[in-house]
Amino acid sequence: MRNYNYNYIDQKLGFKNFRKFTDCPPIGLDGVTFLVGKNNSGKSTYIKGLLLIKDNYKNIFVESKDCRHPVFDFSCEDAMVGTYDRALNKNATENEIIFSFGGIEIGVSGQVGANSKTAPISFLKITEGNNVWLFDYKNQRTSITVDLALKKQIEDRQLQDEKDRALKAQENILEWEKQ
Repeated sequence: MRNYNYNYIDQKLGFKNFRKFTDCPPIGLDGVTFLVGKNNSGKSTYIKGLLLIKDNYKNIFVESKDCRHPVFDFSCEDAMVGTYDRALNKNATENEIIFSFGGIEIGVSGQVGANSKTAPISFLKITEGNNVWLFDYKNQRTSITVDLALKKQIEDRQLQDEKDRALKAQENILEWEKQ
């Protein structure tokens, strides 16, 4: 799997059902980005979402102790969101917040009314070109869609690895017979 770094998430950021936004399509964050708008239009919410992603990024991709049940932490001090209840849009028709950034989507489904600082990640979807890795934690399923060119490269590499192992085994047998 790709080794993600913080620079990777700096491309686009969007949300569904997060605080003020029922649907905020991904907005590019290349170079210097200015967020301009009236009071209460969502500028601070956008920054809070970015800070939550930044703080949870390392937990999700680097330090997650339990890959089967990862959680999203809303108590990040920088974002000051606090709980899943405060993060979920009041008009949301679904009990799920979706964060999207740089080809990655994270779905978070918590228990409304529990005032919990963390909530389980329901899915993680990574898209790169025509390749899609979907980890559905809620239903405990994983699916991978790979474009045919990459699939062929993987198959060719696996075949070459098998040939290399067979050749090495033959060399070991010949070396053993010489002794």
